[in-house]
Amino acid sequence: RQRLAVLDFDLATWDYEAARLDVLTRVTSAFLAVLAGQQAVAQSAQTLDVAEQVQRTVAARVAAGVVSPIEETRAGVLVASAQIEVDRAKRTLDARRRQLATLWGSPTAAFASAAGDLTVLPRIHS
Repeated sequence: RQRLAVLDFDLATWDYEAARLDVLTRVTSAFLAVLAGQQAVAQSAQTLDVAEQVQRTVAARVAAGVVSPIEETRAGVLVASAQIEVDRAKRTLDARRRQLATLWGSPTAAFASAAGDLTVLPRIHS
C-alpha cells in the first residue's frame, strides 16, 4: 500500500508538471502571437503611409499634367488596399490580445501592448 501511495503521488506530480508546462507553452505562444500582431500592425501602418505619400505625389503630377488621371486612381486603390490591411491587422491583434488575456482568466485584454523583441532569440540554458 505504501508503494502504491508513493507511485500515485509520483503520478500526480508528473500530471501536475505536464499541465504546468502545457499552460506555460500556451501562454508563451499567445504572447508571441501578440508580439507578431503588433509588428504586423506597425508594418501595415508604414505601408499605408508610403501609399499615401505616393498618392499625394501622383496627385501633384496629375495636377501638373505630367501623368494621366488614371494614375491617381491607381494610387487611390493602393491606399484603400493598404487601409484594409491595417484594419485587418488591428482586428487580428485584438483577437490575439483577448486570447492571451483569456489564458490568465481575464475576459478582456486590459493591456495596451506587449513588450518584447521577436528578433532576439532566447538563450538556452543547459
